[in-house]
Amino acid sequence: MSTEASPSLAAPVKSTPWWLTLYNHNPFYVISTVLMLISVRAAYGEMPIGEINCWVVMGVLAGYTTLLALIGICIIRFGKIWEDARSILLLLLLLFLGISVSMDDLFVKLETPAEGALLAATGVGFSFLITEGVLFLTGIRLRIRFRIPYYLFLMLFFFTPWWMSPELNPRSSAETEWLLLLFPIAAAGNLLALLPAVWGGPKYVRNNGTPWKWPLFPWSMFFMLIVATMIRSYALCLTFGPTGPIWHKLSSGGVGIVFSTIWGTWFLVPILWKAELSPTVRNNESGVSPWHLH
Repeated sequence: MSTEASPSLAAPVKSTPWWLTLYNHNPFYVISTVLMLISVRAAYGEMPIGEINCWVVMGVLAGYTTLLALIGICIIRFGKIWEDARSILLLLLLLFLGISVSMDDLFVKLETPAEGALLAATGVGFSFLITEGVLFLTGIRLRIRFRIPYYLFLMLFFFTPWWMSPELNPRSSAETEWLLLLFPIAAAGNLLALLPAVWGGPKYVRNNGTPWKWPLFPWSMFFMLIVATMIRSYALCLTFGPTGPIWHKLSSGGVGIVFSTIWGTWFLVPILWKAELSPTVRNNESGVSPWHLH
């Protein structure tokens, strides 16, 4: 009997090109977005009072958002790189938040409520066009029960500063403080609008045009919206809270932002209470139950 070792039947290992490694599983989208937001914030803080052109800030963020959306569309249509695409789509929500925050000072400077309403509608319209364009060109199906709460959140981000502006809607300091506290309560109401989608269960998100399963799709999107809502609540208190001027002169001769506001952890109670997640397992054909909204 021959003692020669039989040749290995294992398939040869193919090396992966370095550029394909960067194309897959890379953090560059997150890093670039964070750097963009930091650079805009740094430029915003260095500009002298009265010389800040919020239209430029908003335009830069809108342009970057559009570019990132186009990259996401190309990655899905031509590369089928869904892991990178998920990061990009979630970052778009963060950028919508950044655009809405950049509008706050514009609402303070506008002269008529009609101008403020037009500006808010423009922000919502831009977010709508980007969202619908991405969904249409990538074939992702976000069903109506999720779409309605999603757009309610965007409307809350953009229209709240229009309503809060003391120049457009004069009110007392006490009324302003109550309205700032009502923002997270309104956000909690938006979460309640998700109940019809929750009742639909995993069946409602089948054949969604992506490889993502319940609950990753679409609950990761609403998790990001909840985080954005918390940030938006603080930003509103920073801009419209009746605690004095937002800007103050530094001893070095520059200017800085006053971060002391009426915002506190109690502002998170309505949002976190409604967004409390309690996954359970049901022994039926739907599999894992949706995350319940209490």
